[in-house]
Amino acid sequence: MRELTAYFQKYDTFRYGVRVNNTNLETLSFLQPWFVNPLDDSVNSVEITNNRNLTSLGFDFKDCTYCYGSVVITNNPKLNLKNDCDGIIAIYNTRRKISGNLADCGCEIIGGFNKFISTMPSSCWMLFGNVTIDENSDLGVLQKKFANVTRINGGLSVQKTLFTDLSFLRSIELIDSDPYQSTVFYSIVIKNNPNLISLGMHAKRDGLYLTIRDNPKLCVTPEELTNFYAGLGLDSNLDVTVCFKNETSPKWCELKNTTSLANLPEGCEVLVGDLVFDEDFDFENSYKLFYVEYIFGSFTITNSSLRTLNMLPNLIKIRSIRDNKNPIHISNNSGLHEIFFTFSFQGVESGESCVIENNPSLAMDVHTCSILKGRKEPKTGNNFQNCGDDTTTTSVRKYDSTPLNIDVYKGVPKFLEVSHAVDDPGTVTQNNTWDRNFTFIEDSDEDEDEEPEKSTSCFQKSIYLNITVVLLIFLIFE
Repeated sequence: MRELTAYFQKYDTFRYGVRVNNTNLETLSFLQPWFVNPLDDSVNSVEITNNRNLTSLGFDFKDCTYCYGSVVITNNPKLNLKNDCDGIIAIYNTRRKISGNLADCGCEIIGGFNKFISTMPSSCWMLFGNVTIDENSDLGVLQKKFANVTRINGGLSVQKTLFTDLSFLRSIELIDSDPYQSTVFYSIVIKNNPNLISLGMHAKRDGLYLTIRDNPKLCVTPEELTNFYAGLGLDSNLDVTVCFKNETSPKWCELKNTTSLANLPEGCEVLVGDLVFDEDFDFENSYKLFYVEYIFGSFTITNSSLRTLNMLPNLIKIRSIRDNKNPIHISNNSGLHEIFFTFSFQGVESGESCVIENNPSLAMDVHTCSILKGRKEPKTGNNFQNCGDDTTTTSVRKYDSTPLNIDVYKGVPKFLEVSHAVDDPGTVTQNNTWDRNFTFIEDSDEDEDEEPEKSTSCFQKSIYLNITVVLLIFLIFE
């Protein structure tokens, strides 16, 4: 082993492949492949077979950036590949043959799933392909065969069943796919299950589309939604009810009153419900929205006096959970000139269009229009600038001299602009209470008023003295 390590430490390129067959080696850590061409007599670039003492590969296939062809890893009775599967899949995708090891990289789903699962070995801890559960699936078989399955590399479909929950899938930790390399776009689809009350599963989604709809009795928990959006999530199509429980994270908050924020806790990162800003906008409590990143529901701004949405600087995405509900509806806001100004906002996931109309100061630039496109184009009209307008013509918005609304972070404005208000005649000018520099000034006494006069008098005397000195110097040199 020492000799192998010393010899191979300077080699990472194998132009004629790597074949390790019928050895007594316990690890292949002396290999650090980076570039591997196929073997000259095979389409395989790596073959590791019939090594009775091999317990680990000892290298990460993810580092094999230029591994071409296919990989074969078979009949190594002590080799556990669970921790190596991600690297193998990342490099070779489906170009692999792995079997007969202590733990293989899962089992390929061949043919119809109901027939496949009836004969699936109990050693299958990961499944490759589409798991399709329907009205012909046997609940007893599912409970038995899924007991050891912790991962699905592919898709999941549960449709037209009479199950009340999906707890037979509770052992699954991850349902994933690599959309950048896979030739198939996989999905999680849970649809048309009339008796389904709860999911009862804990799987995280990574790299798949998501559809949960037409399950009239289903109530999804925030924890389940958190898992479904844990990884790289493609578009989602939801028509669900969200149920809050005692163990729900305090970062998830339910909007019970769409306009009042008085009862909304501080520190919310996810809102569930319909957020509405209107003429009765709860300005005093709007600072509670500062940490909000996601809204499961909708966002409406109508007939408000708002000029910006600076109270939502961390908003990332809005996801519809109801049909026939616009994810964003912004209308009739005369002073609104800026929305979603931060680059953190990534848009909407919805089957309905965003509607932005009748906002005379609002310019819908190309970037904003693009991120507001879900499965449908945004609908815009009667704004200062609409999506698709010709931007080569120059026009200037009417200057709005009214004070900026407070840009909220715990009551502290975001911008430097401040405005001042004057009380009744005879009182001093006080700062606006919403200004960054606000200090409440009591009425001044006569003694306090004398100090500025003294300062002014001293300043005038200083000017006279300087003029006298200059004239004196001028006369001397004359």
